[in-house]
Amino acid sequence: MPDDRTIRFSRHDACRLVGVAPERLRQWERWLPQRRPDRGFAFSELLGLAILLDLADRLDIDLGRFDAGIRLLFPALAEAAEADRLGEFVVVLGPTSARIDHRTSLHAPPLPQKWVLAPIHPFLASLREQVFS
Repeated sequence: MPDDRTIRFSRHDACRLVGVAPERLRQWERWLPQRRPDRGFAFSELLGLAILLDLADRLDIDLGRFDAGIRLLFPALAEAAEADRLGEFVVVLGPTSARIDHRTSLHAPPLPQKWVLAPIHPFLASLREQVFS
């Protein structure tokens, strides 16, 4: 879990950086298990929210089917060594599980049905560009 020195982002910043509407962000906060409104959003949480937005909007995935898995996604991202260095990794999200994998092999075993794989790099690059420019 990130310590108190972690950069935090306001609700307004989170909406702007991720591109999510405030009401939708409020709904999705139920998936952030360690969320304390007075502390703002960690970078790893913004990364997770950006991935969810893409899955929901671009791929038209019903996130409700992944409720338990999404609850595990945010701790997995937070526990990753440093979320801003996950460019070569992917999120593997199932209905009841989530993990961060280093999937560079074309010979990796196929995913079970109803699981999704999301590369982290595009979301990481977009957030970096907005935050650090």
